[in-house]
Amino acid sequence: MVLRVSSTPDEVGAAVGQLIFDLSKEAIATNGRFTVALSGGSLPKILNKGLQAIKGDVDFSKWFVYFADERCVPLDHDDSNYKACKAALFDFIPVPASQIYTIDASLTPEAMAVDYTKKLAEVWDNDVSPYSSVNC
Repeated sequence: MVLRVSSTPDEVGAAVGQLIFDLSKEAIATNGRFTVALSGGSLPKILNKGLQAIKGDVDFSKWFVYFADERCVPLDHDDSNYKACKAALFDFIPVPASQIYTIDASLTPEAMAVDYTKKLAEVWDNDVSPYSSVNC
């Protein structure tokens, strides 16, 4: 494990951007794709700062994006992690919309979880414990 200490949000953004760039490049070279699971909070804004600096060097067409802790709210709700990521990231970086895997907010929470598990299984060839397949 590597521990990196940063003093400011801009330093964190630059470090995270570089880390994601390196992981993305390695994963695409090895597997032909980069899989990342995002959360909400301050992460989307921090990633925005880091990815804006390197976005010309990243092959976003090979990115597959998932959500690690999405809330059971409509995707356009202020509490939605997808909404935060869209505003801070997807409106600025060209990840294909078909490769951004969101919840179906029209379902009950239980049905939503089952549906999202099915989406993951389809992408990961029925392996619903894909931790080794997630690059970041």
